[in-house]
Amino acid sequence: MSVLFLFDIDDTLLTVDSSKIRLYKNGEMIRLSTEEFRDWRSQGKTDGYATSFEEFNDPEFAIPAMETARPAPGFDILKEIISGESDIIVGILTARSSEEYVIYEGLIAFFNKQGVTADIDPSLVFAVNNSKYKKWKSKNDSEKKLSIILLLLKENMFDHIFLVDDDPMHKKIIDEYCQKRDISTIDVISV
Repeated sequence: MSVLFLFDIDDTLLTVDSSKIRLYKNGEMIRLSTEEFRDWRSQGKTDGYATSFEEFNDPEFAIPAMETARPAPGFDILKEIISGESDIIVGILTARSSEEYVIYEGLIAFFNKQGVTADIDPSLVFAVNNSKYKKWKSKNDSEKKLSIILLLLKENMFDHIFLVDDDPMHKKIIDEYCQKRDISTIDVISV
């Protein structure tokens, strides 16, 4: 059986203190951490704001920011998986819009700083808000993540996929979808 663990990045694998999400409205700019943004979004406070993730997209800023990040709760799960004698495959599934190579290079720098060697195939790094997924522009981040997972299952690449994610909305939407369709090959682990 081929098992894939997909990890979200922000506030799941690592916490980047230096990068902020910018919200614009009526000439005013607000900068929020990823955690603050998640909470604002779940409360509907981001409605009417233009959102910018530019601090997460620029390789010259994003890679060093990831390297100096703090481990988040999902990092312990990752370490447990890679230290075992299993055939579990690890990938990344994030709502970032960065180019995947930026995410990959940033994670490798972060892992090295943490003294961890993680074998992640660059083809299993997905940034669902990247422009190459523009066909899903009308979907929310949870639906985009689910679309990637379903695509991987459809291509028979994996028998079971776990998503490790800090956003409870992703778990809620993906779990509801799977329950309605009696899908037992997808699980979301909240951290």
